[in-house]
Formats: sequence, structure tokens, C-alpha cells
Amino acid sequence: MPAVCAQAATSACSDFRFGESANPIAADRAEQARLDYLALGDWHGCKQIESNVWYSGTHEPERFVNNNPGYALLVEIDAPGASAQVTQLETACHRWFLLEQTLAVATDIDHLQQKLQALPDHSVCRLKISGSIILADEQRLLCLWQEQHARLRVLQYDADNLQLQPTDDDITALQAEGANGMEELLRQQQQELDFQQQRLQQLERRANALVLLKQQLQDQRDQLTRKLQAPLQKHLNHYLNLLFPGAEIEVNDQLIPTGFRRNGEQGNLVDLSFGTREQMGLIARLAYADLLSEAGQPTLIILVDSLVHSDRTRLEQMQRILFDAQNRHQILLFSCHPHNWQNLGCKTFDIEQLSAATTRQ
Repeated sequence: MPAVCAQAATSACSDFRFGESANPIAADRAEQARLDYLALGDWHGCKQIESNVWYSGTHEPERFVNNNPGYALLVEIDAPGASAQVTQLETACHRWFLLEQTLAVATDIDHLQQKLQALPDHSVCRLKISGSIILADEQRLLCLWQEQHARLRVLQYDADNLQLQPTDDDITALQAEGANGMEELLRQQQQELDFQQQRLQQLERRANALVLLKQQLQDQRDQLTRKLQAPLQKHLNHYLNLLFPGAEIEVNDQLIPTGFRRNGEQGNLVDLSFGTREQMGLIARLAYADLLSEAGQPTLIILVDSLVHSDRTRLEQMQRILFDAQNRHQILLFSCHPHNWQNLGCKTFDIEQLSAATTRQ
């Protein structure tokens, strides 16, 4: 029982907008190939080409085109060579409708209401309205749209080409209503304007106060930064000159060392080697500790395996810096390389031996 499925368009659909394909086939292809049935794709609607050649289309409509979508085909062939019995089975849950209505008189709205009422509840509808209506019919149209918008699945409403043309009675009523309510409306608008002006003045006062507060806080911060910057710079340069005679460290407004000068050259700390940055970091810690000490605060500096990236010459220079700092601070240094610190001249302890002695006690 030969049957074929093809994704192509036949000449019978060549004049349809969505029936064009890069793989056209002849309408009598089934007969030429002696097929019992030929199922075609590429056309989104259900369409019969021959008794045994059909487009099933999409199972759900997906655009506002009246090409009969939303079906599946049940194809029954009793025997090879027998005629195909094709039954359309509706599968669509939502039907798509494109309605256009021109309004000129009141009865046109009644006709539009009948059209919308005839649509199933799950319909997707695009409604285009043109023409002209009076004020009373505008209210009727609005009520109709609200009613159908709540009932239908989707209702798209396009009234760009609809004009409102009030009658002489409508204009007279509007003028009378406007004259009677104009004074009250003017009073309400003046009250609203006065309130908004008062609100504006309050917000301006708050904004000015915040600007002043921000400036005062910034001035205090700058003053405090300058107060701390000078002594910090002094302590940093004290230690730095023990390492690099004649060098200076630059400190930013956040009291963080960022640059250095040496022998007339200027550079950034981030450009230094890892070992040199480690040494600069230790110098900064000692300088901060000096500030605390001058303020009468106790200081304790704990170093764990510091300066492991320094060579022997630089390590000896940093040891002189630590020796200088120990005159002002208590320093605890933990290291897995005790031979690097034998020349400090301070008392050393072996933690493992201390732990063992404590355990025996």
C-alpha cells in the first residue's frame, strides 16, 4: 500500500501567500508514482488537492488567515489500489477570526454584537472598526468591547480609523455641562496646584539639606584624611628608607599605599614583583601600628610565614626593619623556616616541643 509524505507545495497552492516552497511538486504526482495516498506539508491549512492528495495543515491555527487550519486527517485505505477515505478531525482548541466592521448608524453596532456573540468562547479575534459614531454609540461600543474582551480568549481592538462625530444635541449638552462645572473644576485644579507647589518646596528644602550634609561629611572626611595622611606617610617612608634609601611611598585618600618614587623615577606598587609587594605590605602594617601606638592604643603584630618570597639580601634588610619596629610593638612571628630568623636576636620557641611538654605535664 504505497503512501508518501512530502514537505512541498503543489501548483494548486501556488497562488496562496503561504503555499510557496523551494520544493514544488506536480499536482498529479500521486498518479505518476502510483501512490495510494500522498500527504503534503508546507501549507498551514487543511486542503484537498486530489482525492488521495491532501494537506493536513497545522493542528492549531497560528495566524489570522482563513486557510482552514486546525484539523488532523484520518486516512483509511481498504486495500492496495483502493480509494483513500479521508476524514477531517477537528483538533483546534482556539479558532482565529479577523473581523472588520464599518460603523455609520446605530444598527451597525447591533450587527457587530451579533458577529461577536456568534464566536466561540475560546476564539482569538482581531477586530478592526472604521467609520463614524455619535457619543451615545461610543458608550455602547465600549460596553460591547468590555463584555466580549472578558468572554473571548483574545480580543484585539483596532479603532484607529473610527471617528467620533457628535450631534448638535451632544455639543449643546457638553457646553451646558462644561459651563456648570467649569468653576468647580477650576477650584479643584487650583487646590491641586497649591498642594503640588507646597510639596515641591518641601522636597527642595530636603534636597538642599542633603547636599549640605554631604558636603560637610566630605569636608570632615578630607580633613581627617589629611590629618592621618601626613603621619602615615612619615612612618611609611621611615621603614621604606631602611629598605630603599631615598625612596618614598604615595598614599591615596583612602590611606592605601599606591605608588612609590625612587631615584627620580615614579611607579605603581602593582607593577613591582610579588616579593617586593609582600615587603611593602609588611611595611604598611608596621606604619599603621605606629599610628595606633601614637594614639595610645596597644599593638600586637602577628606574622605567619612572612617574606618567604624574599631573597637573602632583601630578607636581611627586612629583618633590620622588624628589629626597629620591635622597639615600639609586640611582634609574634610564626615560621616553618626558623633558620631564616636566627639573626634577629630574640627568643625563639619550638611549638611542637612546647606542645609535647604541655602534654607531659
